[in-house]
Amino acid sequence: DWSGATVDGVEIVDSRLHDTHLTGTEITRLRLTDVVVEHSDLSGALFDEARLMRVAFRSCRMSGIVLSR
Repeated sequence: DWSGATVDGVEIVDSRLHDTHLTGTEITRLRLTDVVVEHSDLSGALFDEARLMRVAFRSCRMSGIVLSR
């Protein structure tokens, strides 16, 4: 549960994230490559300068998510 956290420079490669809570989280320079995100809450998350390559979101709550730049 990373809800409400502020983080800079996160990279996740070749992974499966299941039941992850990132509500209201701010992550700058998030890098996801070959990742599946399942049954997770990403509502209100701010991912500034995110780079997503081959990422699947399945059954995720994503209301109010911001993917900028």
